[in-house]
Amino acid sequence: MAAVHVEQKVDGRPRWNQWQRSAAVASGLIPFAIYLYFLCPTIAAGDSAELVTSARILGISHPPGYPLFTVIGHAFSLLPINSVAWRINLASAVFSSLTCVFVYLSLFRLTRRAMVALAGALALAFSRYFWHYSEVAEVFPLNDLFAAIFTFILILIYQRAENNRDQIDARIIRLFWLLSFVYGLAFTNHHTIVLLGPAVLGFLWLTARDIFRYGKVLGIAALFFIAGFSFYLYCPIAALSKPLINWDNPVTLNNFLRLLTRADYGTFSLMASEVTQNVSTSRFDQLMIFLADLNHQFTALGVCLALLGIFNFKRHKIFQTYLAIALFFSGIFFVLFAKVPTENALLLGVFHRFFILSALFFALWIGLGMEAILAWSEKRKLPRFAVSFPIILALGLTAWQFIKNVDEADFRENYMAEDFAHNILSSLPENSLFFVRGDVASMGVDYVQMVLGKRADVICLDQAKLTYDWFYQEAKERFPNLNLPGERYEGRQIMNEDLIAANTGRRPISFMSFKEESYRQEFRACQLDWFIDCFQSRRIFLWKNWKSTTNNFMRVLRSEAGSENIRRQVLKTKSCKFMPNRFSGWDSSSSSREF
Repeated sequence: MAAVHVEQKVDGRPRWNQWQRSAAVASGLIPFAIYLYFLCPTIAAGDSAELVTSARILGISHPPGYPLFTVIGHAFSLLPINSVAWRINLASAVFSSLTCVFVYLSLFRLTRRAMVALAGALALAFSRYFWHYSEVAEVFPLNDLFAAIFTFILILIYQRAENNRDQIDARIIRLFWLLSFVYGLAFTNHHTIVLLGPAVLGFLWLTARDIFRYGKVLGIAALFFIAGFSFYLYCPIAALSKPLINWDNPVTLNNFLRLLTRADYGTFSLMASEVTQNVSTSRFDQLMIFLADLNHQFTALGVCLALLGIFNFKRHKIFQTYLAIALFFSGIFFVLFAKVPTENALLLGVFHRFFILSALFFALWIGLGMEAILAWSEKRKLPRFAVSFPIILALGLTAWQFIKNVDEADFRENYMAEDFAHNILSSLPENSLFFVRGDVASMGVDYVQMVLGKRADVICLDQAKLTYDWFYQEAKERFPNLNLPGERYEGRQIMNEDLIAANTGRRPISFMSFKEESYRQEFRACQLDWFIDCFQSRRIFLWKNWKSTTNNFMRVLRSEAGSENIRRQVLKTKSCKFMPNRFSGWDSSSSSREF
């Protein structure tokens, strides 16, 4: 592998000077400082609220469960600072900052150029979706951290094998075992890490293929993989204590495998079949969305630098092959396989989250593009140009990305999801039975009740979860005073009119947008001035102008999947108003902050 400016080495390792050490620190410290400043102060829309709640109560999130994030998130939740949600959001900022450090280390080991390594690290740090999800609790930052660690370990294996003239020694074997353990552990965070399998195996085959000839080495590697993967045992162990969030209740082998394989959504489907069955967007259009988003994430300058890095193929042939395979499977292959209905703006926003993994490899190409410019200037003996131009280019790219993406990542005043949940609960009568629908509402209400400990008098049942046998049975056990007929609510044999009729007179009954409207056959309607439908003594409280009064709120939520500073938009239009304390049983001190 060609390299320029190889420093003196100690024990085969490059000796770092002060500038290189400072750049390494800056590659993590600069992003972390920015992430900390823009960090979301509470839960965010999307899965973030459920991940925060599960981490705090040591529950089990939606399939595939995310046990590693849950345990690490719980550790962060114990920090004695700010809100519980802020602390777990901080975990994402830490993961992303460490990812940038490993990008720096990988590029520096490969090129021996601190400026190249720093440029690649900062290009990733301020790319649109990577930055966005560094500000909220999500599993994607940890997923990227694992991918960056894989890349660094593979480079160490390659350089060791190259120095040994392709001979396998004890250090290479230990690195291979470490890689196996980390890969198994990564599966307990997010299953999309499997997409890197072909790239990892291909890189090992090209650099240290003799390692596959030793059965004992492979057997021990398999044991290390299992050891990492065994963190999934958290799920059945946690389920034994019946946490309030307990997806699939994995106390039996069948339920555990159902959670592990994401059977509720379809094992090889990104979303439930009813969501993707009527996809009208062609695969070509989905691919164009992915490619166009590279410009949105990295700007035109970043794309040009990445192209230079790709054209610099001869300098790092094996590593370039690894990047190409990794980006193909984590990006192009995934996009074509997922079949997401991108004509739906909300689902498009969900889709964007899965571009983050491929962004890491694109950022590495940006670093190699910077190296190509440096090599060109040195070849033509332009010392001043070689020093000044890369610095200007790196600063320009970072500034351009920051300016272009900062609105996407500014969560400083984004209280939308928590306020939304508070407003819902403040609208409910005392001791209500509340049938909720929609992730933003359901997960937000869970956070307010389970983490903040407010409105414990309200029984909240998620209509989507009621369609699962395990949740329906758990609801019967948790709330024995409720009458839940049948085995589950599927909207055919058990209808919403059955759920309502079986519980009238027991509690005030409220709901958000039932999946079917059989209640109209038996109950008559009266209006309430918010968006909750209520049943009490066979009278229904329906929405009153909710869609029109919150039109801008829903437009922003759907168009960017909650990714912009929604609270700021809501404040401008006053479209989401704080609900007054209308019920005597509701303590106003536990309500949301007033707008």
